[in-house]
Amino acid sequence: MTNPVVRPFAGFGPLDFGMSRAASHAILGPPAHRYRRSAWVGQLADVYTELGLTLDYGDDGNLEAVEAISPARPIVEAMDVLGRPSSAVVEGLAEKSCASDWELGLLSVPRLGIALFTPSGQASSGPFLSMSAFWRGVSGHEVFAGSGQERLAGSLEDPLVVEPDRLGPARLGMTVDQLRRLLGEGMSTVYFGRPTDIFFGVGIVAQYDAGVVCRLVAVSRSKATVDGLPTLGVPFGEFVTAAAGAGLQFEVSEGEVQLHQGRVRVWSSRPESPELRVSGVSVMAGSAGTTPGWARR
Repeated sequence: MTNPVVRPFAGFGPLDFGMSRAASHAILGPPAHRYRRSAWVGQLADVYTELGLTLDYGDDGNLEAVEAISPARPIVEAMDVLGRPSSAVVEGLAEKSCASDWELGLLSVPRLGIALFTPSGQASSGPFLSMSAFWRGVSGHEVFAGSGQERLAGSLEDPLVVEPDRLGPARLGMTVDQLRRLLGEGMSTVYFGRPTDIFFGVGIVAQYDAGVVCRLVAVSRSKATVDGLPTLGVPFGEFVTAAAGAGLQFEVSEGEVQLHQGRVRVWSSRPESPELRVSGVSVMAGSAGTTPGWARR
């Protein structure tokens, strides 16, 4: 798959957006490795090093985006977008009435649902280094200023108690405005079609469904506890051992521990490395009972 054709909002070469992970594996085979793109992302990405492809999946496990780097040479609007000078690509897109927007080194093309990257930005004379195609379109970012009138008390040194419906005082079911008043300033975006707020100051990421909090993820805090056990910053293997020693019921799969019948998830960035530290703790609405075969470990 040297020159896969990008089908805007439909697919990438033989891959169809919305297909299952198993279906993509049936086409490309098993990935070279898997990793979590960000501490708050729920699904692992599949990396095909020899093909120069990374596949990203949504919460439902279906294909949402494909990133291509060398040796891949994706074709967009009959252009090899990674094999010619970036300025020529921009000119070619403009000739096809495809408006584009620069943000630092990222060129977004909303009409085609793609983004191209070069570290030199508009000043670059060389080719783009990567191209990503998205099922639900390219996301923008906006900084917002919550009032912070009810902001979390204490400092980042205080434990954040994680329960199946909350991270400390931040609860599932809150409205966007309620959570922003609680947590203060942050950055809003849309991640795979889901509105998302990132509250850097308190290390919490929130996602919304119809304006209501449906998922909360704790990241980059010095302390966060589940059933009294410390999580963030603890080696993943040590957390699994501690959970077993505490007699908790849980399931372990691919760098992730699911507790409280799947409503609480504790994960690391890679599935094959138990020495890596826990990087995220998530609670999500409607996830109870979705994982079968609960057993005491």
